[in-house]
Amino acid sequence: MKRLEERIERLEYYVDTLMKMVDTTKKPLSFLLLKSCTNEKEIEDIKRKCENVNIEYQKQKAEGLLHFDPLLNSFIDEIPSTICIDDLVTASIIEGYYTDVMTEFKHLLQKRTI
Repeated sequence: MKRLEERIERLEYYVDTLMKMVDTTKKPLSFLLLKSCTNEKEIEDIKRKCENVNIEYQKQKAEGLLHFDPLLNSFIDEIPSTICIDDLVTASIIEGYYTDVMTEFKHLLQKRTI
């Protein structure tokens, strides 16, 4: 049992060290999710929620809707509080994921801070 604990501690050290070495400017979304989530299921769940909000955004936009505050609000409610929504939106844009919806959300979030 003690050997297992030592191996876990060593792995945690390696992960912490590797996280410090990652170039967060190239993969900010990946870094944010690894830093903020507790397991693979949580990461996949957030990615699925991003994909779903992207699909809903495209659908609403095709229907001629122009106001996406309700969509942003529901997205914020779905994302765990351990993740800053501003960081998630910005990181998604930088990595090129869900750029249309995330750009819209970025504009809406900027309006809220004014």
